[in-house]
Amino acid sequence: MSGNLSLSLWLLYGVINQITTCYRQSIPELVLSDEL
Repeated sequence: MSGNLSLSLWLLYGVINQITTCYRQSIPELVLSDEL
């Protein structure tokens, strides 16, 4: 059960990481202004 849960969390983290990367590449100005 806990092995299944950690696998799901790992996959979810991977998907979020990919979405965040694509989002930063498509809108760099928004990310730069957000970091300041």
